[in-house]
Amino acid sequence: MKTKFNLLLVALLAVGSVSAQQANENQPDKITLVKRNKTAGITFIKDKIYQGDKIIGGMQVDQGTEKGQIVRTFTVFFTDGSKIAEAKSFGAKPHEWNITTVKDKHTHVITSPANNDAVDVIKYLIGANYL
Repeated sequence: MKTKFNLLLVALLAVGSVSAQQANENQPDKITLVKRNKTAGITFIKDKIYQGDKIIGGMQVDQGTEKGQIVRTFTVFFTDGSKIAEAKSFGAKPHEWNITTVKDKHTHVITSPANNDAVDVIKYLIGANYL
């Protein structure tokens, strides 16, 4: 069955019906986490997330409006570009984050102190073994 799925996936990718990112979103349990010291500090360089000296993923930051409110969105990816989670916060001073994970499609809510939002979202995903 797995071979048939992979052949179908290759065929769909070949004709452009499904992107590689969409294919990985359909198989999030197939991703292997980067081996590293999980107690090391988190740093961001451009769109890359580092823990210690290892690149553990990437993050895209967006801001817009939804239903008249400012919405900040962090989209977090594995090193291969497949989506791990999307975190959203509403309001001008957002510090409560709704994190929806691709793997199990659950929404988790965390609160972050001022000016520490991105690090707190990433630490949550690491602690819960999503990243």
